[in-house]
Amino acid sequence: MFSVKRVLGGKYADIVLAIALFLVFDLGVLMINFYTSYQISSEAVAINLAGRQRMLSQRMTKDLLEMQTAAPGGTIYDKARRELVATTAMFDTTLEAFYRGGAVTDTNGRPAVLTREADPEARHLLETARGIWLPLKRAIGDASRDNPAAGALNTAAGLLIAHNLELLKLMNGLTTRLAALAQDKASHLRAIQTGGIVLALLNFAFILFHFIRKLRRSDAEAETARRETTEILDTVNEGFFLLDRDMRIGSQYSRALSEIIRKPLSGEEDFIHLFEDIADAETLGVAREYLGLLFEDRIRERLTTDLNPLERVEVHFPREDGAFETRYLSLAFTRVYVDGAISHVLGSLSDITEQVRLEKEVELANKRSQEEVELLVGLLKGDAAQTAEFMQKTEQGLLSVNALLKGSQDTAGHAQTVENIFPVIHAIKGDAFAIGIDAFGNMAHEVEKALMPLRGARNIAGTQFLPVTVLLNEMLARIRLVRGLLDRVTDIQRSIGQPATATAERWTRELTGFAARVADDLGRQVALEVALPALDDLPAPALQKLRDMCIQLVRNAVAHGIEPPEERIASGKPATGKVRLKLDRYPTGELHLSCRDDGRGISPARIRASLLRSGRYSAEQLDELSDKQIVMKIFESGFSTNDAPDAHSGHGAGMDVIKQLAMALGGRLGLGTRPGRFAEFRVQMELETAPAAVEPAVRAAS
Repeated sequence: MFSVKRVLGGKYADIVLAIALFLVFDLGVLMINFYTSYQISSEAVAINLAGRQRMLSQRMTKDLLEMQTAAPGGTIYDKARRELVATTAMFDTTLEAFYRGGAVTDTNGRPAVLTREADPEARHLLETARGIWLPLKRAIGDASRDNPAAGALNTAAGLLIAHNLELLKLMNGLTTRLAALAQDKASHLRAIQTGGIVLALLNFAFILFHFIRKLRRSDAEAETARRETTEILDTVNEGFFLLDRDMRIGSQYSRALSEIIRKPLSGEEDFIHLFEDIADAETLGVAREYLGLLFEDRIRERLTTDLNPLERVEVHFPREDGAFETRYLSLAFTRVYVDGAISHVLGSLSDITEQVRLEKEVELANKRSQEEVELLVGLLKGDAAQTAEFMQKTEQGLLSVNALLKGSQDTAGHAQTVENIFPVIHAIKGDAFAIGIDAFGNMAHEVEKALMPLRGARNIAGTQFLPVTVLLNEMLARIRLVRGLLDRVTDIQRSIGQPATATAERWTRELTGFAARVADDLGRQVALEVALPALDDLPAPALQKLRDMCIQLVRNAVAHGIEPPEERIASGKPATGKVRLKLDRYPTGELHLSCRDDGRGISPARIRASLLRSGRYSAEQLDELSDKQIVMKIFESGFSTNDAPDAHSGHGAGMDVIKQLAMALGGRLGLGTRPGRFAEFRVQMELETAPAAVEPAVRAAS
């Protein structure tokens, strides 16, 4: 049954069957009508011929009577005789055709065929007529010869007159019976036609009713499906849509699609065009290429999923205040196949901004946790007093930066504030890396990166300091955390009686590790020699500034002075560069701090090119300066020969910090160099010795 229904057209099988029956009914009625009409036509011929038999019997009587009254051999006689012969033959042929079946000539002279009459009543009439006709036929034949016997004509005339009425009555009866039979067939045909038409109309009514009912049911199901689809599309939180090969959206899509991209949709819109205002050109290009791949039959679907570059797209929605709101969208696509060919692509769009935010928070939390663990390990391994000094100094530096930011009121003040706080942050970064607290060094580096776009800017709005303020607050919060850890470490060190380390020894260890870290980050090989015999005699305030200066000098020597190993080898130098940091007290009581490296030296030509490229000076202004004056420009704030800033160089703050520290210590700054051979920075200071011993590290930490 299932297969038959499937053959007949599945769900349309009933309608197909009804239409087939309608055609069968019509064809059956048509065939019956054709057959019956043919029979009625034959009956009409037979009725006409039966009626002609009555006329022929009368004509034969007339011919015999004319032959009796006319003279033999005369014109009238001969005409009557010929007509009698023809009439007799026609009557006889027709009567035999009725009786046995055969060919005759109809009333119009055309050939016709009569079937053997099978009706019993008509058959009886024919048999009676033949019983009368056959003797009469012989008598008429004798009378119509060319030389008939005497009395033959009278005999034939007498027989015909005697049986003419009876024969005429029989032919009338035959005609009436044939007409009745034809009438019965016509009635039968009308009944069949009426029945067929009624059945056809009933079948048509069934088809109409059934079709309309099915159509209504299909319409209702389609409407229900459409309403359910619309409800689903209006309910889901993701933007679902169909794309054709022209990358146009179909008429059915979820309401969330319009809400996510914040645009009204009318369908049949270009998908890429929807993102032109919120995504960059590179993202749009990548999206267009990827969507083209989705319609490539040769590309496997799993591969297209793996290659999806739109799983996380950063978009920017403009706001009324002129700023932009950054959101993250995720796009996924699935091919839609029809008859084995890709017809459309089903796409889903979701806003994953909250997910990205959480991921970043988790990532940041993990990073902070890792930094805190590293920090704790560093505290346990390092000098608690030294760390406490760093935290105190860093907190003071950050509070001073906050004070500068709060006191900055106008555009000119903002520009000066940037220049004032940049060296402070740079010193904190160097100090943090020097004692191995990389977490604070990295945070200070982030503050530097936030300040870099503001350096040299003429119109700085107060709101542009917001990222800096956020980072500073985070650093202050981290300092409070570290202080809590530090107190615990101090207690532990106190409980185990760990001795405080001498300043010179501690500085040597720190600076050596710091130089190695900077060299490793920059791909250099450095051997640092530290000689600070006069260090332990200095008071704490001077020590702090001197330490910062040493850090900046070592960083500058490694980052700017020492060449990469391959460059040193090419110039005939050993791969490992040397940096020597020395602090001596002369007999006059003056302190001499020097930092010398055997690197590339300081090239006036390179400094001139950097100054010209930075726009600080014109070529004419630089031509008026001597090489010595040019070299001293490296101490200007913001100047750097490194065009690609990194964590250790390129910010134009190191030399400025050295100059300011030297000035703070009342020192004189000197510089000696020979391009390709060495560079040496010298600071001469008159610092008094410390009045008392340095406080224990434990006390400083607490």
